[in-house]
Amino acid sequence: MISVDQYSHFQAYLEVRQGRPVNLMSTSRRGVIKDEAPNRLCDFIRDSLFGYFSRTPVEEIDPLELMQFYHDYPAQASKLPCFVAARRKRYESGNDVSKMTSLSSPQVLSYENPPLLLADKAQVVREDGTVDSVEYGLHSFLELIGAAYKVMDADELRLDVRRLWWKPGEQVHITNGSPQIFREAGQWGLGTEHEPPTEWREVSNHVVFAFSDPNNWGVENVDFTVGGADPQDFYQTDAWAGFDPQNREGRSYQEMSESYRESCEREIRNLIGNAVPKNFSWEDLLRFVPEGEQIIAVSPVYKSKRKRNPDSVILLLSNNDEIIRLSLF
Repeated sequence: MISVDQYSHFQAYLEVRQGRPVNLMSTSRRGVIKDEAPNRLCDFIRDSLFGYFSRTPVEEIDPLELMQFYHDYPAQASKLPCFVAARRKRYESGNDVSKMTSLSSPQVLSYENPPLLLADKAQVVREDGTVDSVEYGLHSFLELIGAAYKVMDADELRLDVRRLWWKPGEQVHITNGSPQIFREAGQWGLGTEHEPPTEWREVSNHVVFAFSDPNNWGVENVDFTVGGADPQDFYQTDAWAGFDPQNREGRSYQEMSESYRESCEREIRNLIGNAVPKNFSWEDLLRFVPEGEQIIAVSPVYKSKRKRNPDSVILLLSNNDEIIRLSLF
């Protein structure tokens, strides 16, 4: 076996019955002479691969092999009848930003009958008519859009890659100093990077959102635009889409996630007043106790006798004159 300089990532075994495809160095066959013969051999291998990918049914082609052919031989690959794409997975409430753009395994598809192909970024139409291109949020619309794919390797000039457009509704005004990020659900449609949709559809009873800058420390640092959400529910679940666990900056995951959780709880308290999670810890309660005081009793409060779970708790402090009521969320 004689090594040949790397011409591509593909490996080929050629059974030679006649002639000499390459010229060997003498006398120990220590390598291949760098003349035109190796180039002709590699061209032959490339053309053989092109023939294989051209005539093989798409369901029998290995997607990773086809992706490699697109990388090694883009000019030839652009003439193939097939390309590689991966189906976009729907956003699961509570996922962080590392899972916001999850994909299924890549598939080989035909240029003649492609599925819906969507670009990564989405276009958000602001109140003043300006349009922002945002990095994240597309996957929160997939329940409305249906099956959609990301192009992995292809000649995109031969494809109609669409782009999600979102026109949020009127602002939902919230007092108590909460960020003004919440809006009515609004409308969505599919256009291109520069052309808006010809047909707009109502988002209706779906929670959707978009942003470009995730954060590893506080939800207030994420540039969210949120449609159709209950603000309290959003900070308990979907707000975690803006959490970036990969942006370490020398901090541990536990330290970052705890800080982000506390920032979400601060926003909830801004919405509903003093409050703690339903599974509160002793440390959660102590945050509301003045210095020098102690908690001597914790009493649940029920909205009615029929309720099995309390909606708040009352803290009785050590001076016996002061109580603190905390809502539960």
